[in-house]
Amino acid sequence: MTVTDLAVFQREMEAALTGAVLKFIVCKIEESVTHREIARTDLDPLENKYQFVRYLERTEGRPIFRGRG
Repeated sequence: MTVTDLAVFQREMEAALTGAVLKFIVCKIEESVTHREIARTDLDPLENKYQFVRYLERTEGRPIFRGRG
């Protein structure tokens, strides 16, 4: 299935999620560069990972990274 507008995509995605058969949906969209205007973080990617894991541990109430040794 190839879709070119949002309404058709929403309909086809709902059918794909609730149906009993596999579907492959190709979305043909207009190119956009507005994402380049989004402010970028200056946080180190590795520190970002650890902050995210600590958030998950706190909100889910279980450890993900356990101490070594």
